[in-house]
Amino acid sequence: MNQYINVSSWVLGGIPTFAIFFFIWTNRGEPWRISNLLSALILIGISAFMIGLLTDMIALVEELHKKEKITDSLIKELKTSGAIWLVIFPAVAGGVGVNTLYSFLSSKKL
Repeated sequence: MNQYINVSSWVLGGIPTFAIFFFIWTNRGEPWRISNLLSALILIGISAFMIGLLTDMIALVEELHKKEKITDSLIKELKTSGAIWLVIFPAVAGGVGVNTLYSFLSSKKL
């Protein structure tokens, strides 16, 4: 079950984010390009999506624990794993997205 949170976080959030990071890195140069705006908005969207997804996963785990379908040790492990993803991932993806958006908005061509 713990692997489910890690795998879903990588597949739904990590891989698209790294793809956007690579896209931004290869299209360096003029910050006024529309590709930078789209990349920033996608990163901010992925960050918000992952916050909702991981919050719902933690709530689901707590509900399963109330119905005694998972053990105390497993819920502790799942909540820890979910909390780590919930804190770190949106901060990194959202931070890069906001920074890229700021670069786009403060460019001279706008």
